[in-house]
Amino acid sequence: MIGELRAQGKSLLISSHILSELSEMSDLVAIIEQGKMLATGTVDEILHGAIESRNESSVKLVSLQADCMTDPATTAAWLAAQPQVESPTVEGHTIEFRFPADPARQAELLSALVLAGHRVSRFAVKQRTLEEAFLHVTQGRVQ
Repeated sequence: MIGELRAQGKSLLISSHILSELSEMSDLVAIIEQGKMLATGTVDEILHGAIESRNESSVKLVSLQADCMTDPATTAAWLAAQPQVESPTVEGHTIEFRFPADPARQAELLSALVLAGHRVSRFAVKQRTLEEAFLHVTQGRVQ
């Protein structure tokens, strides 16, 4: 029924804790905690805004992931020594770290990583769910 109403161009206001369903049927999302609107926008805007943060020098950072075909601990150590790479962590063959949101700088880092002999099969901004975005934006306060 909600899909039918949406197809007719109707606007609906839905409040739900089942965020996976909301992300599939919503055009716009607002995250509210204790009566204060913390984030509003399209689902994509909320997802991308929630993964961005800033460091002390006010540079916008995103979470990146690199899947390694070589020893991930060695690659993570190499990344940790690079300027502006923050908080590399290893899980299996995947390294997650924060880095400036500038795609040109990300490409330069990837090029340097490969030139240093690290074999990378995937290098991308970490994709988040609406639930992860909600948890990132809110502080868990309950009224």
